Amino acid sequence: MAMSRALLLGAGNNRKLKLGIDLQPPPETIVTLDMDVATGPDILWDLNIKPWQNWTDYPKNYDGGYWPSPGSIPDNSFEQIHAYEVLEHLGQQGDWRGFFDDFGEIYRVLKPGGYLVFSCPLPHSVWAWGDPGHTRIISLESLTFLDQENYAQVGTTPMTDYRGYWKGNLRLVGHQKTEHNLFAILQAVK
Repeated sequence: MAMSRALLLGAGNNRKLKLGIDLQPPPETIVTLDMDVATGPDILWDLNIKPWQNWTDYPKNYDGGYWPSPGSIPDNSFEQIHAYEVLEHLGQQGDWRGFFDDFGEIYRVLKPGGYLVFSCPLPHSVWAWGDPGHTRIISLESLTFLDQENYAQVGTTPMTDYRGYWKGNLRLVGHQKTEHNLFAILQAVK
């Protein structure tokens, strides 16, 4: 049986999954990805550069060997992806193509049934735009556009139809809000 893996995006010096969410099976290996070489990530990469498969500076994979094609994260490689206070740093508000491209990379590397677990500031939080590195708001409403079933309301609500561009399917399976943060779990439907 293959070892279960979680990808920790924007890990920095962190090597642990922070959210105590009971997703089964728990990952046996945590692979870190960060753009700061000083943090010693397993994968050195800037998430704003897509696709996540064209780097040449860090050819070793998380098993110590080499990627099947040098510098690429294969499709369907992780049971879980975790991103704590990371997604709001990607793309620009209003850039819908960038929004879907970011989530498209997450969808691509998640295994069927895999989970994206993330946290980000709520739109009304002082930290949403207070942090100079935040470039996008991720809200429950914006997550609606990632689930293909939600497009049934096109034509009866002001929802824009992005199905011509967005072919993935990430279904919201859980969320919680605190004073400043949204915590959410999306599942890859493949």
